[in-house]
Amino acid sequence: MTGSAFEGFRKVIEKEFSKIYVFNLRGDATSQGEMRRKEGDGVFGDGSRTAIAITLLVKRKGFSGKAEIQYVQTDDYMKRQEKFDMLNKSVSFGRMSDSWNLESIEPKPNGDWLVERNEIFDMLIPLAGEKKFDKYKNDSVFVGYSRGYGTSRDQWMYNFNSVYLKQNMSSFLEEYKVQKASGKIIYDTSKISWNSSLLKDVSDGVDHPFKEQYVSLSTYRPFCRYFLYNDPEIIYETAAMPRFYPRGCKNLTICTSSVGDKKDFSCLMTDCPTDLHFVGTTQCFPLYWYDVKDTLSESKQSKLMDFEQSAPVRHDGISQFIRDEAQKKYGVDVSSEDLFFYVYGYLHSPEYRSMFSDNLKLSLPKIGLVNSYDDFMAFFEAGRKLSNLHTKYEDVEPYYGVRINGDAPIEDILGKTNIHHVTKMKLVPDKHRLIYNEYITIDDIPDEAFEYVVNGRSALGWIVDRYQITTDKESGIVNDPNEYAGSTYILKLVLSVINVSVKTMEIVKNLPHISFKDDNDDRFTE
Repeated sequence: MTGSAFEGFRKVIEKEFSKIYVFNLRGDATSQGEMRRKEGDGVFGDGSRTAIAITLLVKRKGFSGKAEIQYVQTDDYMKRQEKFDMLNKSVSFGRMSDSWNLESIEPKPNGDWLVERNEIFDMLIPLAGEKKFDKYKNDSVFVGYSRGYGTSRDQWMYNFNSVYLKQNMSSFLEEYKVQKASGKIIYDTSKISWNSSLLKDVSDGVDHPFKEQYVSLSTYRPFCRYFLYNDPEIIYETAAMPRFYPRGCKNLTICTSSVGDKKDFSCLMTDCPTDLHFVGTTQCFPLYWYDVKDTLSESKQSKLMDFEQSAPVRHDGISQFIRDEAQKKYGVDVSSEDLFFYVYGYLHSPEYRSMFSDNLKLSLPKIGLVNSYDDFMAFFEAGRKLSNLHTKYEDVEPYYGVRINGDAPIEDILGKTNIHHVTKMKLVPDKHRLIYNEYITIDDIPDEAFEYVVNGRSALGWIVDRYQITTDKESGIVNDPNEYAGSTYILKLVLSVINVSVKTMEIVKNLPHISFKDDNDDRFTE
């Protein structure tokens, strides 16, 4: 009912019918946190991962104009049986109007019913352009952008432990070799994970030897790095990631949630290759992109060979268009790095996120250039500080305002042995507590650790979610965070990410006010 994919459908039924009744039973299981709890139970139990609604379309002969739309939804936190009771009591939409407050909806020209997109958003400058990777032909901030890596077999291609990852992928590719030689495909998920591209490679006779040089660090989820086997011949979808992070090349990428994500807008910077679902359905905007001129040959094998032998040529990810616009506005030369960090600071503005919350669920981000150069530099400095916090989070000093095991000194706890092993942590937000394991409990966690939210979950919540031992049911592969850099690393990470959250919120709360009125442009209003 709110997605951009159904704009056309909503516009059509507005014209085709005289009355439309919508009863939203909610229960969206893809939401998280408080939003998920408010959705209540799904009416089909665990069998549905989306909200369920009953829609009645009424058509009357000779009717012209737009339909009258009546809408009602279940209350927050409702249980499954309570929703059934509501349905039984209502009997019909006519009876429902006697006991429930049906809301009249006035459709917007763009096809929106329930969301409220702000028209000012269309006057801002898009981050993404139509002509990718052309510095001079984009009226946008960035010349190119990309989704993250989509492996289609994460359990095989990611792991906290690089040694285990090499063993898993060596075994996987050996099984591929055996089945390719036999000419018979066996779908044994404990040994191999087939998809359409790999099956085609079998029929085309493509070899896939294990290549150790393709094991590298990646960002899998917020504040969680995995080792990745990023051989472009095996990964299902590479998008433009190899252009952002060729082997041996450094970069930074601003990663944002994408069109259709149901959670509030998020962005997070990374300094290494990124997963497709890093922050929702992720789109990545790079500081640089790299051109390897010999990658266009037709053979897969020769393409790979050329890729390895060619020297990457670095280009700015920021367009000439936005540099010219900034210079025209401020009267000084503004570098690509200035604009890159400015964008990161700007996208963290609570004012911006609040004003365009619905737009950002239905469109990739757009930004404005603030009126004064002083404010531009304030956003730049904030973006640079946030960048350091979010990409170097492992090096941020621990937050010393918490209490561990009563009042035990943090250094003493970190210095002890055999008490740091993690199986699964538990976060208790209402008590400001984290139960690390049977030996360690952290109390007095500051409010900011819960206020700083990325993709519907606090940064600390992501640590609890990702740093647990898991075993994949189909392959039997174990992913153990204690194997990444030792279990002491995890406790230090928890304390560092608490500090990252505190420092992030301090920066965010001190960002300049954004005015959407420009004395030189009468399109903008406050």
